[in-house]
Amino acid sequence: MKSQNGWPASANRNAIGIKNYIIPGAKRHLSCAEAVAPILVEFAAWFHKYIEPIDKGEIYDDFGYATPKLIPGSNVYSNHASGTALDLNSTKHRWLARKSGFTLRQEILIKGKCKKLSIRWGWTYKTRKDPMHYEFIGTPAEAKAIIARLKLPMPKEGTVK
Repeated sequence: MKSQNGWPASANRNAIGIKNYIIPGAKRHLSCAEAVAPILVEFAAWFHKYIEPIDKGEIYDDFGYATPKLIPGSNVYSNHASGTALDLNSTKHRWLARKSGFTLRQEILIKGKCKKLSIRWGWTYKTRKDPMHYEFIGTPAEAKAIIARLKLPMPKEGTVK
């Protein structure tokens, strides 16, 4: 089974290298594939610092890996199923929203960071806009090259309560 971006997907976290990683600067952790963890955790930490906090309030509305589910209206598995996607502040930036919930400046910054890290932002979808959603769209080899080029460290494993 593969997710939309071609990465292995599974209901068994261990089978595809899913681990929990602490997001620096935030009181949150992210479950994702080890091979893309430096990229997704870098993005989440940057988002928390420069766009908006992801650890405000009691609701934990930031997610990474999820058991395999088909993308609505398709026969393709979500990139969450491979641990290569994340949702940030999902209660504020709802799926199918008419507005992203971000300022124009924030949207420009997000698009720039996404391009640098080979991440596709759900707000840029042609249909079914998903402003909370960010997914790595490269291959494992491309992830490795981005991590090396940007000298991204392997994030610390763990969970935040």
